[in-house]
Amino acid sequence: MYYRISPISILPKSSPITTCEIFLSEVDPEKELAAGRLFFLIEIGTRSPEDKKLIDLLIDDINFNFYQNEAFAFRDSGAAFNAEGILEKSLSQANLKLENFSKDNSINLAEKNFNVTVGLIYKNSVYFSVGGKNKAFAISRVKDDETSEFRLHDILKSSYGEADDSQGGDAIFSSIYSGTLPKNGYLVFTNEALSEYLSGKQMINIVTKLPPQGAALQIKNELEHINAYVSFLAIIIKNTMLAEAPRQVKVATKERSHSSIINLNNTERLTEKLLTPSGMAGFSWLGGIFGGLLLKKPDKLSGTKNKLIFAGERIVFKKTKGALAGLAAFAAGFGRNLHKYLFRAARRLKNPRSLGRSLFNRGARAKGAAIGLGSWFLKLKLAHKAALVIVLVSLGIFAWNIIFKTNQNKNSQLAAQLQSIVEQLEQKKNSIDSSLIYSQDRQQLKAQLDEYKTLLDSLPREIQQHPETFNKYLAVYEERMSKVRNVVDAAPEELASLSNIEPQSDPGWIFSDQGNIYAVDRNGGKVFKYQEGDKLLTKIFDGRGEQALDAFWDGGKIVIIYENDIIAVSSANGASTVIDSPFKPIIAGSLPSDIYNGRLYVLNRNTGQIQRFRKSQNSYISPENWLKTAADLKKADDISIDGRIYVSFSGGKILRFLSGNQENFNLDEIDPALAEPLKIKASRQTDNLYVLDSQNKRIVIFNKEGRFDQQYRSDTFANLRNFSLDETHNSIYILNGASIYKFELKKN
Repeated sequence: MYYRISPISILPKSSPITTCEIFLSEVDPEKELAAGRLFFLIEIGTRSPEDKKLIDLLIDDINFNFYQNEAFAFRDSGAAFNAEGILEKSLSQANLKLENFSKDNSINLAEKNFNVTVGLIYKNSVYFSVGGKNKAFAISRVKDDETSEFRLHDILKSSYGEADDSQGGDAIFSSIYSGTLPKNGYLVFTNEALSEYLSGKQMINIVTKLPPQGAALQIKNELEHINAYVSFLAIIIKNTMLAEAPRQVKVATKERSHSSIINLNNTERLTEKLLTPSGMAGFSWLGGIFGGLLLKKPDKLSGTKNKLIFAGERIVFKKTKGALAGLAAFAAGFGRNLHKYLFRAARRLKNPRSLGRSLFNRGARAKGAAIGLGSWFLKLKLAHKAALVIVLVSLGIFAWNIIFKTNQNKNSQLAAQLQSIVEQLEQKKNSIDSSLIYSQDRQQLKAQLDEYKTLLDSLPREIQQHPETFNKYLAVYEERMSKVRNVVDAAPEELASLSNIEPQSDPGWIFSDQGNIYAVDRNGGKVFKYQEGDKLLTKIFDGRGEQALDAFWDGGKIVIIYENDIIAVSSANGASTVIDSPFKPIIAGSLPSDIYNGRLYVLNRNTGQIQRFRKSQNSYISPENWLKTAADLKKADDISIDGRIYVSFSGGKILRFLSGNQENFNLDEIDPALAEPLKIKASRQTDNLYVLDSQNKRIVIFNKEGRFDQQYRSDTFANLRNFSLDETHNSIYILNGASIYKFELKKN
């Protein structure tokens, strides 16, 4: 940057009698380079709750109006950038805000001894306004020579010949000082107390011999020992540029001369141009034209009071109020007439012939009126014709100006809204990134990302339609959300397609054992065997002439349940054996089933029970109700056992039971939520619970307390049906349509 800046704030250790604030605007380097940096030095000679509110109001209002000005939004388009003008407009708006605040709270600012300095450092220039008894000093060398001594200049006295404590009249901010920082020079802004307790020589010695921060510390050391009830405030600015720059800080182009009415009028016009409210055109230039055309003695027009008008908003707002009142009256009259004519038109629509005559007569009258208006215009004197044309043109310009200003304000508001939302998005992004590194609490991260997405969705529609802006932040959301979702690309490998052997195959169950994969078809219960080492697919059992309802693995045999029979098929050679079991009568209302520790567990949807059978040679006998209290199992999808029993349901719910009783068990919420149908496998080797979610093309892994771990997804999984675990080799086999796939599990 072009400068270094350091604040000084020394407050009484007890019983302060003033309210003070030093504020340096916090902006990023890019914005500081483009727009500059605001600084505030404020002291109120009283202490009350309103004083702090007053200071906050002033700082917030000027800071917002300056940095949210539409000039910044359109700067990239090549529009001229006037930092001083924007600051002036912001100060004028602050004058009005202070006036309203004083009225609303019955405050007399003069009685409060209100002293304020507001300034802007923009590149190598400084612009500031002083209200009250605050001081401003420039420190520069007497000659352009490194050996020349430094001299202290009182800027306010240098500008007006003598100190003026009432520079602003009724307004706090009445004029702006501008200039470039002296080469290797300094600007020092202080309150009145500091300039009285610290001599000019002391100030020069300290400020010029130490860097700004060191000078600030030295001044604190000098003044802290003073036993006073006053506060000492200062801001030190040092020019760090090596290039030559004018050393004299001068008052801005708005001079305080009482002898030049021309310059005063120029100042008023400039101020009005800067302060004209949105949608209000400046028509002061018409006065001279109308004077030349309509008045006999134009030399009597110069009756402006000999007074600098910085806060010209009173005049402008009066004009705005009058213009808006006229427009409101016109709109009201137009509305009444429109209602009257529409009512008449509706009544005459019932009689088309009468309506036709009425329209013809009105057309004739309109034509006659137009001819009469033309004749009237031609009879006017030249000056009156010119005046009328000017009025019409002015009205056209006024209408165009309203449209232009409205669009301009809309763009400015969009830019301000975008900037505000973008700043919030950046803050949220930083918070999310911090949580990803240090917290790993997925519920907290999900909540933060939901807030981020809500902010993203609140971007104006006009911005959302620009993909380069919207997609940038959407990509951030998707990338962070993928980390929270912990989505892993399954990258499945297709091993075999059953349709190559059986074109109408419809597999529903899959098992793996010692490098062999077995698939059972719903159509007849056919059994296919894939030898992974030889990459050979064969059919080892031709099935029966009825649909298979369920199948499970039982120690080297594949047990297939039909409506009327239970068949055990050898995985070695495909030999089948019919099983005679009391299991048969409950098949119609049962299934699914699983086997654990030599016992068969069958879920009966109709009775809400899980029945347990004991295995005896080639049959399952001695059924008993395992659940101590029946449960609602009508919508159960699957069952898996590892000592506890897990039951999945349509809609993504999973229940857990132990020793016949239901346990308190909940899965973490994940994104997207579990859908249906669900197949589950509770690992008998690890703490993992695997859930197949066919609708979302994935297999999700939880731990057995319901905490989310990972999810494996692939667009290939368009028709997931079932899966089998091979945790010894860290693999999962998938039935997807009529094909067998395999993918490797990755360490989290």
